[in-house]
Amino acid sequence: MNICLLTGTFHPQIGGGETYAKTIAAGMCAMGHTVFVITDRPNSSCPDYEQIGGMHIFRTFSYKALIEDPDKSCWEQAYFALPGEIANLLRHHHIDIIHANSLECAIIGSMLALTIQVPLVCSFHEQEPEAEAAGEGKCRLVFSQLPVQIFLAGSRFYYDKAIAYGADSARLKLIYHGVDLDNIYPGTRAQARQAFQVQPDDIFIVCAARLKQRKGLLELIRAIPGVKKNMPHIRVLIAGSCHSASRQYATNLYKEIELLDLTGVVSINEQLHLSDMSEVYTAADIVVQPSYSEGLGLALLEAMASNKPVIGTTISSIEEIITSEQNGLLIPPGDVSALGDAIIRLATDHQCAQKLAKKGYEHVKTHFNIRRMIKETEQSYKTAMQVFTSV
Repeated sequence: MNICLLTGTFHPQIGGGETYAKTIAAGMCAMGHTVFVITDRPNSSCPDYEQIGGMHIFRTFSYKALIEDPDKSCWEQAYFALPGEIANLLRHHHIDIIHANSLECAIIGSMLALTIQVPLVCSFHEQEPEAEAAGEGKCRLVFSQLPVQIFLAGSRFYYDKAIAYGADSARLKLIYHGVDLDNIYPGTRAQARQAFQVQPDDIFIVCAARLKQRKGLLELIRAIPGVKKNMPHIRVLIAGSCHSASRQYATNLYKEIELLDLTGVVSINEQLHLSDMSEVYTAADIVVQPSYSEGLGLALLEAMASNKPVIGTTISSIEEIITSEQNGLLIPPGDVSALGDAIIRLATDHQCAQKLAKKGYEHVKTHFNIRRMIKETEQSYKTAMQVFTSV
């Protein structure tokens, strides 16, 4: 099977959608399929084309010049320059199916699928697309009008959103995002901690998240002074970029660290890549995700797969992953005091932390296994092809 995966962002950028795309692409290659990844070129240092582990990765960029060309219709190019570039990239390759990895990719993928007459599958990772400009219309267009054979929902949160905007349940498949239990950092825990300048007696707290308000990062920073009073040897790493996020919010995070005199205690690393995260989790003592909203909470799953105790919030998507007091701890979103108390509890009650970490690993192994996700996604591709040929 020759699969075209359309994804606006891709490895080495960090994020749930990027991780999902790389996981699907690598998994399909491992099963003997050919995958053409079409993504954007984030900067000039990224090659236009490269092959990684069997994946053929094409990065688009020439469409930008067409949009800015004063001799061309800006509106026309805004709609069609990118699909035109993608069609040109694929003209020498036979494609059996297109997998669009976002709502905007579903729109582009629809044009391409109708042009080359192949089935279209769509996964999506947007939290609140309806809140964007014309977002309600975009959601209804994608979920109820486009020629998508199957929508892949990575959690019940996404499934319900698709239904709310008109998706036919017969075309909707719930496949929980999986994590790679074999993605193990090759070094020792001591080496991983040394890489992040964490001392042996430090309590190292990690939060992997884009620098977005909905991630609750300001609240995490504000919880640390209270924690530090009880545990002076605490270090916090926020691992995430500002890509598709607010630089102003990121600036506020840095200012809050300085205002609370937490320089050297709380750090933000915007340069870490997906390939660095196994080292990050190996070094961590506790992983937190104090989000106000999530599609699922992939960072928590990755931490649980690394045998780390986790703290999440009582939002529906994270409650799909964590049962409080069984495989992690849950606190109300925005509750700075409760977050601090949960960190102190896991840092001081080692028996509880170890129990939750063990149960968390078992839960991920059973319900969020990457092999299961890949197998079910491959079957969805085959179903989409059968539906397409039967029409």
